[in-house]
Amino acid sequence: MPLVAFDDISTWRDLIDWAWTGIQDASPWLSPLLWALLLVAVMVVWVKGNGWQKVRAVVSWMQRAVKGVDQILKLADDMDFVKGQLQTNGGSTLKDDVLKVAGEVSELRKTVGGIDKKVTTAARTASAAKSTAAATQKLLIEHITTQST
Repeated sequence: MPLVAFDDISTWRDLIDWAWTGIQDASPWLSPLLWALLLVAVMVVWVKGNGWQKVRAVVSWMQRAVKGVDQILKLADDMDFVKGQLQTNGGSTLKDDVLKVAGEVSELRKTVGGIDKKVTTAARTASAAKSTAAATQKLLIEHITTQST
């Protein structure tokens, strides 16, 4: 049976088919209750004589209510997923990735600390070599001047 859009409904039979498939697809466990409520609502609206527009409004409202209930029911599954991502399970959750990155950052911090110590030592050695070279040059110049005179 092809799906009928709400705007394509022109007869009671179309309305009933559309409502039934919409309610059944939206929430199978709620469909018997909602079908009964829809039937009562249609009868009440028809008895009051307000016509077809009210029937369509009631059906639309019930469809939105069913979708709202389904969203609330899906919220628990979404929360379970988020909770699962915040716990470790051996490598496939967000928390596992965060712990892995934290470990790698710690290793990088140690490596950079070691490199910094080596650079500091090299700078001190270079400074000492420069001082030694300057002192040696000064002694050499003094020695050459004393030899010449």
